[in-house]
Formats: sequence, C-alpha cells, structure tokens
Amino acid sequence: NVFFEQFDKVLLDPACSGLGTLHKNPEVLGWWSESHCDRLAGIQRSLLVSAVKSLKPGGRLVYSTCTVAPQENEANVDFLLNEFPMELEDIHLEGMRTWPGLTEYRGETFHPDMHKTVRFYPVDRVTEGFYVACLRKTGGTRSPKSYKVKPPRHVSFLDHKTSPVKKYIDFLMMHFEIPEKIFKQFVYLMKGEIIFASKEMQDFPVFGGPMQTGMLMARPMDRGCKLNSNGVQLLGQYANRMIVDIDDLATLDKYVNREPLDISVDLPGQYIVKYNGSVIGYGVADKGQLKSQFPKADWPFSLAEPQISENPDSDDGLDID
Repeated sequence: NVFFEQFDKVLLDPACSGLGTLHKNPEVLGWWSESHCDRLAGIQRSLLVSAVKSLKPGGRLVYSTCTVAPQENEANVDFLLNEFPMELEDIHLEGMRTWPGLTEYRGETFHPDMHKTVRFYPVDRVTEGFYVACLRKTGGTRSPKSYKVKPPRHVSFLDHKTSPVKKYIDFLMMHFEIPEKIFKQFVYLMKGEIIFASKEMQDFPVFGGPMQTGMLMARPMDRGCKLNSNGVQLLGQYANRMIVDIDDLATLDKYVNREPLDISVDLPGQYIVKYNGSVIGYGVADKGQLKSQFPKADWPFSLAEPQISENPDSDDGLDID
C-alpha cells in the first residue's frame, strides 16, 4: 500500500516448502506436512497481493518457487487471476525441457491459461524442481485507504565522478575499455563494496531502513576493483578489452564447473567471459591461464546447447536464453 502502483516489474521468489530440492535436501521430508504447506501458501498469497498492488497497470510480475506443491504454485496464481486484473503470458525457455502448469488438482480446476506457467522437474535434468509464472497487470486496482506513515527519506547517492567511487569507475573504464556514457546512466553507493542503482532511486521515497538499495557491482582492491557477477552481467556487454569468448561446449562445461581451462591470457587481472558472444561470467589470469570464477554450485552442471532468441527485443512473453 505504501508503494501503490509504482513499479514496472516485480520478481517474487518467496519462501516455500522446498519440495523441488529433495534430491539435495532430503531433510525437507522431516519437517514437511500438508498443514505447513498450506501456511506457506497463505503467506505467499499475501505477498502476491502486495506485489500486484505495487505494480503499475501494464506492469509484469514474475512468480517463482522451488517447490512442486500445487497449493503454493497454480492455486496461488489462480487466485490472482480471479481476484485482480491480471493475465498470464507465455514463457519461452529455449533448450530446456519444461512441463505446463497444472490445470486441475485433486478435483479443483484452475484457470484455463494455467498451461502458460511452467514446471521444471529434477528427473529431466540434474537440477532443482521449479515453478515459474509470468503475469501482466491489465488494469488498475483499488487505491488503499490513506493512513499515517513516517516521512520518507532519500538515500544520498554519488555520481560516477564523485569520490570515493570515481577512482574505481575510472579503473573499470580503462581496464575493460567501457565507454564513460555507460556509467553515467547509474548512481552509486560505497558501503564496503561499490553499489549501483538506477538514477530513479535518487527520488524514491525510503521508509525505514531498507535491507539493500541497488545491487552490488564491485569490490574495491588495492589496485582498482573487481567486478562481481552482477557487475559483469551489467557491464560485460560494453567491454572492448579483457574478453575471452568461448565457442565450444566442452570448454563451457569446464568453465561452469570451475575446472582448469586450456585458455591462455596475456595480461593480468580480471576477464569478461562470453559464450558465443553472450556474457556468462568472469575469470582471472593465473600464471598465464584463465581461472574460472563461475559461482560455485552444489553439483556439477550438465549443459545443453543454448538457443539465442531471434528477436531479443520482443516483449511477447518472457524469453530466457
């Protein structure tokens, strides 16, 4: 209600029963029960209502869980479709096997468009079980009743030419040859690490103490700074040097599993890693070889050949390549 119809997009990934993670978290069965699942579903539903209210008309909501329980998935989405001006959108996941959302469970019939939501099952690939729904808000919702809140405050951000962030931005521009105009689009905070945010956040009213404002971008070092995964995904596409482009699946498989790579690099420091032109992460030079810095996983990845959308700018449905 505080941020009524202010957001263009909302990603809601709430706490869930975790039934999609049994292959790596068998302890879930020790505490799981139908009543516990129902309690979680109620909390998720409340969060979904808040998400819908905060969306602008035309805004998009992505709802995801790591459970296979219909009470927490299709039943909650069905509730939204029946109570609010929302519609489901198709989800395109090239190169991945998915299953359509359930349209019926234990005699309860769900919205006929529920097949547009997707399920992932661990039996299809060595991964967790997931559920994802993408919804579009098609109209306005009733304004909440006015009530008293403490006056908002505004976060004091820095631009890219203000100390102490300036020297780190200068380093990134030099090290990766990233144009200055890219960094002009954002504002920054220094809280141990370098945080970037949209310029719109300068005027965004903050109530209380937010857990996090913006996203972590880089960690200061003795000589310059080191981009994290968020920073690489944001800036890697604009880099003109310190780039390694992998073009074969065998090397990609080694990279995502953090194995030694037979890739020689001439200069020290951090490198942007791409696969067939798409940014996937970063590595660092180690004795003339590229050392993978792909985020650690709890099990080895098994990769399928990625498929690139023919029309990545299309707004028809949700494309994840």
